[in-house]
Amino acid sequence: MIITEIDINLDLDAAAGVQLALPGPRTAGLHASDIYGGLAQKLDPERYPKGSKPNTTIMAIGLAWEQWLERTLIGMGEAVARPPEQMVMLGKTPCYFSPDLVIVNGKTRIGEIKTTTMSSKAGIESKKMDKYHAQAMLYCHFTEIPYARFYVLFLRGDYKFMKKGADKNDDGFPELHAYNVEYSAYELQECYQTHFNFAKREGLIQV
Repeated sequence: MIITEIDINLDLDAAAGVQLALPGPRTAGLHASDIYGGLAQKLDPERYPKGSKPNTTIMAIGLAWEQWLERTLIGMGEAVARPPEQMVMLGKTPCYFSPDLVIVNGKTRIGEIKTTTMSSKAGIESKKMDKYHAQAMLYCHFTEIPYARFYVLFLRGDYKFMKKGADKNDDGFPELHAYNVEYSAYELQECYQTHFNFAKREGLIQV
């Protein structure tokens, strides 16, 4: 896995006039998120308690940010698009997945837009980001695209405000970071096989 942080300078006016088609409802059935989310819960039940519900406020911020960033990138002339929902067969079971973006700029990349309260200090190299990578690697494996880009909005920055002697006026300003990632063929195959085996063991798919 090769991770390269890239500069990103957004034109705050670029989103004006850019219209996005509203996404349709998700297709009923198995989704990749059921698999990588289920495995994450198995591996780290304290971080992802079974039956827990996501923070709706963070979700709302994330959805608004996702739509605004997509509009801004398009308005800035970036070759990005939100692909339609796609399907692959896992054994005899259809599995649906929906990357946030497909980016065509020198190399075709799977794009993911994230919003998190985790610290920006370690970036996406943090072990806490493993679920992000699992999602991206599955999408990369399904599409045979080994490249990804993450746009990550760290809502509380690097948490310097919590350190002793920190500026009392700094309550944790958001930070935007962007990363290009290249996954090896081995990493993609290992990720796919791990999740396929989990789905099979849990009865999520028929083989």
